[in-house]
Amino acid sequence: MLSTTDIARRRANELAERAEGTALTNGCQPSGVAAACVYLAAQEQGALITQSTVASATEVSVVTLRSRRDELQAI
Repeated sequence: MLSTTDIARRRANELAERAEGTALTNGCQPSGVAAACVYLAAQEQGALITQSTVASATEVSVVTLRSRRDELQAI
């Protein structure tokens, strides 16, 4: 289980809502999108969390996490 702040959790939800209905959520595994949202939100808050840690906790590969992160940042 990942430990995040309430601010990071809210931000991850905002990112997920922003992704909803885009190509990112059509055809992609939800866990990969969720992992990217959590990772980006944690990074924005200055959390010292690695991609590997988030990927492991969400049961996605680091490659998937990076791909969804890049796609999320592009929208």
